[in-house]
Amino acid sequence: MLLAITVKKISLLKFIIGVFLGFSLIVSMIYILLQDFFLGLIILLGLISICFSYFLLERKGYRLHLPFIMYFTKNFHEEIIKSPTLIISQEIANKRAEAIRNIINNQYAIRKEFLEIPPDYKEFLDNSFEMSKLAYASQKARLKWQLKEDYLLLAERVNDALITINRKYSSNKETNEECLVKIVKIEEESNDEINILPWKVIIETTNPSYYRDKLIEIENKTSPSWFGIRVDLVKSTGKTKFLGKCKLSGRKEGLLGGVFASNDNQQQYGVTCAHVISQKCASAINPTNTPQDTPIDIALLGVQGYPCLNNEYKCFNYSNHLSQCDVASENEIKSFMHNHSIYKQHPKANQVEGVIRHYLTSTRVNGKDYRFPCVEVVTRVRNYTNYIPPVIANLLQRLLTRDFAVEGDSGCWVFESSSQLWIGMIFGGYVNYSPATYVALAEPIMEYVKIAYENEIQTPFYPFKFLNS
Repeated sequence: MLLAITVKKISLLKFIIGVFLGFSLIVSMIYILLQDFFLGLIILLGLISICFSYFLLERKGYRLHLPFIMYFTKNFHEEIIKSPTLIISQEIANKRAEAIRNIINNQYAIRKEFLEIPPDYKEFLDNSFEMSKLAYASQKARLKWQLKEDYLLLAERVNDALITINRKYSSNKETNEECLVKIVKIEEESNDEINILPWKVIIETTNPSYYRDKLIEIENKTSPSWFGIRVDLVKSTGKTKFLGKCKLSGRKEGLLGGVFASNDNQQQYGVTCAHVISQKCASAINPTNTPQDTPIDIALLGVQGYPCLNNEYKCFNYSNHLSQCDVASENEIKSFMHNHSIYKQHPKANQVEGVIRHYLTSTRVNGKDYRFPCVEVVTRVRNYTNYIPPVIANLLQRLLTRDFAVEGDSGCWVFESSSQLWIGMIFGGYVNYSPATYVALAEPIMEYVKIAYENEIQTPFYPFKFLNS
């Protein structure tokens, strides 16, 4: 029980360490006074050094507590919805795709929320309200993105089910639980699994029991399947958080990752996360572009004549060296997964080599749902097993591996190392148990910006020299 609590609230672990070190310091001081001054002084300085090094390394992204927690802790993981046949999956995906195309081509209908509502939920929900301009642009970009693959369509169908469940039981405090929706490739384990869709949806939540029976009930009431894809539940033991936030004093913890330019290149707009800037920011092009308004966490800042980026009141690091970016397509993102190195290309960001692990279609931060195409990025782990025993190698990997992103990296743009294709923008991360970074994908971001700003903005630029060029 103590270990479970420690994993869920890492601050408790730090509190215990602080109490232990504080007690040790007091004992050392008493020993200095009563016994051997020189020996006591060495002990005291040693404990102070350990304490300082621990918190300094934690701040730099090293997770020194993870090896011990992961050794004693196992995640709950359950397959609750089995994969239907490939034909059934394709039929369900095709029906959703047809509905989406009809919505996209209808300028009135696309401004209303699109949800596929499961059986027995329609009478409780009203999704006929008209969305704001930014929310409409976000939805249209997301719908166009999922048309690219069947597994994206079906994963978003699972998302629809989770949203309807949460809205129906909105008075229940459990709806505020952490919830991540991932798309994961299924490795072929036997010939019997060839005739299924080789993808599954993993729902990571702090309270799997809340969703388990509800999702199974939805699947069982529809023949042959409502979801059309395998669904697993995983008990998460960490917390999703923003990696930077604007301080009211004017000091920024986020980064300006890039620049968007108008068609004629006469206007330029700095790009960062909406949660990084203050709602009172005088440089924000659209002040309503906040996390409370739209499911995408992005903000545009005026460059020419605005206070945030001029020399007198410079809030963000910025240069006039602009390099046009090529945007990674969905097929390229899929080919980069698990094997291509990616980097944060920003002079103020720590340079840690990362790798794309999964697609992420939605996450919840501070009780707010963010539904936009993302990928989960983790640090590329070096392989030490060729030199030392696997047990020791695994411990070294955890101790010597830094997080891909740390506090203050929100808004940083991420690029594939060899092609320098723009992958996306960092907006948050999953901390404590298994540190991961969440990157909103560049292709849907550009689609969103074109829709929201009526094709005025077309071209992304990187405002610094590439670090590995």
